[in-house]
This record gives sequence, C-alpha cells and structure tokens, in this order.
Amino acid sequence: MNRRHSLQTAQTPVRDEILTTDEVAALLKIPKATLYKWISQGTAPPFYRIGRVNRWKHSAVMAWFDAHLDEMSKGL
Repeated sequence: MNRRHSLQTAQTPVRDEILTTDEVAALLKIPKATLYKWISQGTAPPFYRIGRVNRWKHSAVMAWFDAHLDEMSKGL
C-alpha cells in the first residue's frame, strides 16, 4: 500500500451500520420483548422509525450501552 492510498483510506468516513430490532436485541443479548418494553417506556437506545419498523445506528446503541452500564449493573 502506498502513502497516497493510506491517506485516502484514513480520510474516508466509515458509514455507521444500521441495525434491525432483532440485531439490537442480539447485540445487547436481551429478549426482543425487553427492547420493546424499553421503547414503550422511552428508555431504549435512540432509534429511527421508518414506516412501521425501527432502525438503530450501531454507534448510537453502543454509546447508549456505555452510558447505561452502571445503571444496568445495579439492577442485576
């Protein structure tokens, strides 16, 4: 790899992966019912409603998880 290619790669923004409800539940290792409960309570990771489905950005889910680690561990 030459210097020019490595500079272009370093400057290219990485697109955030879009996740489904099933993927978020699997990522957090929780039942889908728990995720739906959090959505109804307003405590779920931030998401986008697209038509009749919810979609999450991977980075937003992980940021939410990191911010709620202490809170979640107290409930265990």
